[in-house]
Parts: sequence; C-alpha cells; structure tokens
Amino acid sequence: MRWLPLVLLVGCLAPLPEFDPDADHDGHTLRSGDCDDADAAVFPGADERCNGEDDDCDGEVDEDAVDQLEWYDDADGDGHGAAGSAYTACDGPSRLGDDCDDSAGDVHPGSSETCDGRDEDCDLSVDEGLTLETWWRDEDGDGYGGELESTESCSSPGAGWSSESTDCDDETPLVSPDASEACDALDNDCDGVVDEGYTLQTWWLDGDGDGFGGETSVAACASPGPSYVGVGGDCDDGDAAVSPVAEEVCGDGVDQDCDGSSPSCAS
Repeated sequence: MRWLPLVLLVGCLAPLPEFDPDADHDGHTLRSGDCDDADAAVFPGADERCNGEDDDCDGEVDEDAVDQLEWYDDADGDGHGAAGSAYTACDGPSRLGDDCDDSAGDVHPGSSETCDGRDEDCDLSVDEGLTLETWWRDEDGDGYGGELESTESCSSPGAGWSSESTDCDDETPLVSPDASEACDALDNDCDGVVDEGYTLQTWWLDGDGDGFGGETSVAACASPGPSYVGVGGDCDDGDAAVSPVAEEVCGDGVDQDCDGSSPSCAS
C-alpha cells in the first residue's frame, strides 16, 4: 500500500503552532492581551488618552489619561469657572477659572457692568463707567434730604436717601419744599416765610398766669404756647394779683387794676 509511508511521515512531524497573528503590528497579539488588534495604539501598557477608548486594555476607559486638561466648576453655567475649583479630567464644564461669583450667571469677565452695587465684570470695581448721582441723607423721611450728608451712586442707596437736598429742616417731616404751609410758626414750604397766608395777631407773654400779658409780645396766627394770651395790659406781669380786671386795694400804694393810679383810703 503506497499511502502507508506518507502517514507514518506525517505522524513523525512536530505539532503546528496555534495561529495568533498581530494584525495591527503593535507587538501585541490577542493572546498576549491586545484588546483591539485592529488599532496599533491599543495594547497592554499603552498610554491612556481622552478618546473614550480602553487604550491600555485594562477594562477602564480614559482613566489617568496622559492628555487630561485642567477644568473648573461652572455652577451658574456662564462659561466661566469658579476660581480655586480646578481639577484635571478629560472633560469638564469650563476651562476658565476667572469667575468671581459662580452663583450668578450675569457675573463673569466680559459681562456688562450695571448699576446694582455688584462687580459684574470681575475687575474688582463696582458700577464703574456708569453715571453717578449725588444722594442726600433724608433724616425725617419726607422725600427731601438736607445738605449735611451725601453720597455718590448711580442709583438710590435705599430708604433714607433723596436726590433732592432742598429740605430746610430735615428733622421735621412737616417741613419740605412741597409741604403745605400751616399755622405752626414753621416755614413748612421752605420758601423763607413763616405762616404766610394766615392772619397774624398779637400774643402777649403772660408771666404770672393771670390771663393778661405784659410787655413781651409776638405776632403769630396762633398762640405760640400756653404762656401766651391774646390780651395784654398787665402792668406787673410778675404779680398775679395785678391785672386790668383786679380789684383796687386802697392805701397800699399798688396799682392793682393797672389804671395808672393807686387811691388812698377815705376816712
């Protein structure tokens, strides 16, 4: 039989090695751990890169990638990350770490400054470049300030401030340029005139409380106070027993009824 020697010859040869190609020629085969033999950049020990691939065949993707970048948290989503929040990763919200307020989307470098007391453009200045106005302290809350205290701002500093400084008495709410004049001995409307439009009468100071005033008087549309009366003629305003209606006492040398004489007593 002719085929017997051939069979015996084949049986004497060494076993053929198992086929294990290196298709991508990266020095690693599937058997030696290459997890992608069609990509020469992927093999055990390769540098992991930020590409969504398992470059080093360890079962993880993009871990400790050599091309990671520095990123910053951007809580307000304005494209500018918070200073001091830097970390390295393949991806992140912002590459910028220059936001001075990461809780406000309108605050970041390049933002427009508005009149609100905030540093919107993160240049360490507040409301710069805006038109400033003088505001005056309004102590009595009548809408008009005095001239003692002022501040510069592009908008009102709040309650207790006014853009007007024409209050002639900033401690009295009844006095301001738009107040109505009243009969109260005050210049209510700040026009320099007191109680204009009212009829003035004379009031006398009644020092002894007998209902009649002495020589001290004032012109006003209403009584200046409880010590003033509308009747004068008291010739001794320090003695309540002396007034134009008092009874005369003869022989005492005192003119009780202020008629200019002190009669003697008849015998």
